[in-house]
Amino acid sequence: MRITFNIEFNTRWGEELYVETEKKNFRLQYTENGIWTGEIRLDTGSEHRILEYRYFVQNSGGETFYEAGKRRAIAINSSTTSIEAHDKWCSNSEEAPLLTAPFSEVLYRKDSAQYIYTHRYNNETIICVTAPKINSCQRLLICGNSPALGSWQIRKAPEMTRVDGERWVYSTDGSDIADLQFKFLLATPSEDGDITYEWEKGENRIIPVSNRQRHKSFIWEQGCVIFDTAAAPRIAGCAIPLFSLRSKKSCGIGDFSDLRLLIDWAAKCGQRIIQLLPVNDTTSTNGWADSYPYNCISVFALHPIYLDIEALGKLPDERKYKEFRRDKKRLNNEYFLNYPEVMEVKSNYSRAIYKEYGKAVFAEPCFYTFIKENGEWLYPYAAFCTLRDYFKEPDFRKWETIEHNGIKLECSTFSDKIVETLKESGHSLNDNFNYHIYLQYHLHRQLSECKEYAHKMGVALKGDIPIGVSRNGADSWHNPQLFNFGMQAGAPPDAFSDMGQNWGFPTYDWEQMAKDNYSWWKKRLRHMQNYFDAYRIDHILGFFRIWEIPADTAESSAGHFSPALPLSLSEIAASGVRFSNSLFIEDPYCRKRYHPAILAKKSRRYCSMSAAEQEKFDRLYDNFFFERHNRFWYDNAVKKLQQLIAATNMLACGEDLGMLSEPVTRCMQNLHILSLEVLMMPKQFGADLGEPQKYPYLSVCTTSTHDSQTLRMWLGKRVCPQEPKDAPAEECLKIVRKILAAKSMIAVLPLQDWFSIEPKYRNRYFESERINDPSNPHNQWRFRTDVCLEDLLEDRAFCNKIKELISESGRE
Repeated sequence: MRITFNIEFNTRWGEELYVETEKKNFRLQYTENGIWTGEIRLDTGSEHRILEYRYFVQNSGGETFYEAGKRRAIAINSSTTSIEAHDKWCSNSEEAPLLTAPFSEVLYRKDSAQYIYTHRYNNETIICVTAPKINSCQRLLICGNSPALGSWQIRKAPEMTRVDGERWVYSTDGSDIADLQFKFLLATPSEDGDITYEWEKGENRIIPVSNRQRHKSFIWEQGCVIFDTAAAPRIAGCAIPLFSLRSKKSCGIGDFSDLRLLIDWAAKCGQRIIQLLPVNDTTSTNGWADSYPYNCISVFALHPIYLDIEALGKLPDERKYKEFRRDKKRLNNEYFLNYPEVMEVKSNYSRAIYKEYGKAVFAEPCFYTFIKENGEWLYPYAAFCTLRDYFKEPDFRKWETIEHNGIKLECSTFSDKIVETLKESGHSLNDNFNYHIYLQYHLHRQLSECKEYAHKMGVALKGDIPIGVSRNGADSWHNPQLFNFGMQAGAPPDAFSDMGQNWGFPTYDWEQMAKDNYSWWKKRLRHMQNYFDAYRIDHILGFFRIWEIPADTAESSAGHFSPALPLSLSEIAASGVRFSNSLFIEDPYCRKRYHPAILAKKSRRYCSMSAAEQEKFDRLYDNFFFERHNRFWYDNAVKKLQQLIAATNMLACGEDLGMLSEPVTRCMQNLHILSLEVLMMPKQFGADLGEPQKYPYLSVCTTSTHDSQTLRMWLGKRVCPQEPKDAPAEECLKIVRKILAAKSMIAVLPLQDWFSIEPKYRNRYFESERINDPSNPHNQWRFRTDVCLEDLLEDRAFCNKIKELISESGRE
C-alpha cells in the first residue's frame, strides 16, 4: 500500500523537511512553489493498520523543529491501495496549547474519535481541519457546493467528526463530483433549544478533485479555523503534594489510591486539573532529607513511599499483619507526615509481600511488557539502589567492589557488567535487585491506572519536572557525562530567599546533551507522559542560564550565571568602574573575565564609593544582568525548549518566578509555554500585588505556591503587618473569586487555599499549612491536610460551593 505525503513549507537555506513515523524518519523532496513530497510503502498484511506521523524541519547544524500537536493518526483499511495526503504545517500558534493532552485526551475525550478512518468510500475525499475553542456542546459543520456537503443549505450541512479533541474530519465519496467549494460553520445550541450558526470568514475553500482511482483516499488538510463566538477554554483545579493527602485508609502519607479519591473530589467540584509536586524516588538515607521531593535520584523511577502497599496483598503472617495495622493507624493519626517512620513501615511491608508473591508477579505478561519498555533506565536504577543498600552509602564515589565468579567489580563507576552480574539469579544481591524492579512495576501500574481513571472522570493530571537531579543518584551514576559535578545549581537572592538558594544539584552539561539532540530529556518527558497530561517546568529560568555555585562553596552569593558573557578588565575600566574583588567574581571557565557579584551593592567597597561611582557601577550591573545577555540567553534556551516541548503531547507550563529577564518572557511567549502568575508575587517592577484581570490567556494563575505563604498567612500579614493574624474566610473568598475571574487558561489553587473559604475546613494552626520555606535549607516537607478525603466527598454543600464559584467565573 502506497502513501504519498505533500506539504507546503517555505524553508530557509540548508533546511530539510522530514516525516516522522513511529518506526523511522523519511526525508521529503522539494518540488516547486514551496511543496515538499515523498512516498512510502506499507505492508498491508493485517486487516487494519494505524499510521501515526508528523513533520519536522532540520537545519544544516542538526537542530530540529517540530510542528505543533500530536502525530496525525490514520486507520488504514486493508482494502485501501493508496493514500494521498495534502497536509498543512501545524504551526506553533497561540492555539497550539489547545491541541495538547488536557484538551485532546481529557476535556473533549468523550466526543472524540481516535483516528482518521479511511476507505469509507471506494474513491474517498477526506477533509480535515483544526478547530480549537469549540466546546463539547457545539458542533462543526461543513457546507459546500455538492449534495454531500448540503448544496450550500445550512440545514443539510453534514456534521464533522471530532478527532483528537481539536481536529475535525469529514469523509465523502469523490467519484461523482467536480472541484469542491465549501466553508465551515459553527453550530451553537441555546438553552431554549434553538441553534445559531456562524460561518467562517474569508473566501470559499477549494479542493481539486482529480486522478480518481478505486480504493484510493485523498486527505486534504485545511489548516486552522477560528470563530468569533468560540470562547477559549478556561479550567480550574487544585494543587497539592501527594504526601499531603489524608484518607481513612492512608498509611501516614498520601498514596496513589488516595489520589483516586482526590480525583473523585475534584470532578465533583467541577475541577478539571490536579497539580502534584514531583513523585520521583528521592531515597538516599531514608531520613528527613529524603522528604525533599526535588532531589530525585532518578527522573524515571517513582517513589516507593507512594505505593498503596495493601493493594499488593495481605501479609500471611497474622501477627505481623496486626502489628502493621497498629503502626498504620498510629502514623495516620499523626498531625504531620513522619517521613522516616512511614518509609520504614511501608518498606518492611513491601519486602515481606515481595518475599511471598514476587515470583508470581514476575510471570505476569504485563510485567514482561514493563521490563521491555523500561529496561534502559530500570536496570541501572535497580543496580544503584541495590548497591546503595549493600554499601549503606548513597554516594557512589565511595563504593568499593562486588565479586563475580571470583573477579572483583569496581562499583564506583557504572558498567553494564555490574547490571549483568546483579541480574544473575545465583548472585547474593540478586534478590534485592529484583525487589526494586518489583516495586517500580507496581508503582507504574498504580499511577498509570490513576491517569486512566482521571481521564474517565474528566480530570487532567499535571506533574512537576525538577530542574536538577541528586548528585548521589542513579542518573548521576549511570550518565555522569551529562552533569557538571564541580558546580551546584541554585538561585540568586530573590523574593523567596534574601540570601539566595543552594540546591546542591550538579548543573547540566548542555553541550554534551546537545550532541544527541537532548535524548535524555526527551526520554524523561516521554516516560512522564505515561502518568501526566501537563507538566510544570521547575525553574524554567535554568534553561536560559543557571545560577552556578562552586561545589566547595555553600553560599549562593558566591555564584554566577552560566552560560554567560563575562566582562573583560578593559570593559570594566571603560565603564568608569574601578575593579575590586569585592565587586566582581572571576568566571571559572575563562580566566580574567568577571561577573558583577550578585550582592556587590551590599559590600563595604560599594558603600564606601561616591554617589557618582555607585551610579557607574549600577549601570554596569544592570546592563550585565538585564540587557547584555538578552539575545544570548534567548538563543540558548529556544533550541532546547522547542525540542523538549515537541517530544510529547503534554501541555508545557513554566515556573518563571525569580530573577526574571526579557528573553525568558519573549521565549515563553514565542513557544507558547504557559507562564505562572502568582497574586502575591507580581512580575511588574515596584508592584506588591498582581492584577489578575491583566494576566495573559496562556498562563496558570494561582493564589500561592508550595514555596510561599498560604493565602491565609499572606492576607493576614497584609491586613496587619505588625501583628500577622489569620485572614477571615470572607476575605479569602474575595481573592479566590479574583483569581478564578482571570482570563488565564488555568486557575490552580493550593488545596489549603480552597479550604480557606470554608470555616469548617480552616486549619486552626494556619501557619502549619505552609509546605516549604526556601530560605530554610533544612526544611522538612511534612504538611498533611487535617481533613480526610472521604469526608470531603460526602460534603455536597462544599463541593457545590466550589462548583458554583468555578461556573460563575466562566470556567468549564
